[in-house]
Amino acid sequence: LGLCSADLIRGPDGYTFIEINPRPGATLDIFDDVDAPLIEAHVRAATGQVFRLPRFVDSMASMVTYAATPITHFPSIAWPEWTADQQSAGTRLIAGDPVCTVFARGPSAQSTKRLIKGQASQLQLQWEGDRT
Repeated sequence: LGLCSADLIRGPDGYTFIEINPRPGATLDIFDDVDAPLIEAHVRAATGQVFRLPRFVDSMASMVTYAATPITHFPSIAWPEWTADQQSAGTRLIAGDPVCTVFARGPSAQSTKRLIKGQASQLQLQWEGDRT
């Protein structure tokens, strides 16, 4: 009932169900938008009210970006609206630390994958500079 997530393990014979978590999973970020307010749908479902979500026709993606090298003083960045979980200016990062989450939406999985990789590369230039 409502939003929850399931844990599965993939093995040689397929997927094995582990448990249901009574909280939204990571996909909430890519499916929740103005046209489909998932928390509202969750609350309505939990109280026995009907809520019809629109059919998704686009491909949506999220990707966490990481520092490729240490950054002693993270620069001030004008973060685009298609980002979240942004590092603060002045933060010290080691290689592999998360920098931000990037979101993309497009007409197909392939085009959305290209878009999100391009967005991540564009942002990475802002905190690491051009290495060519």
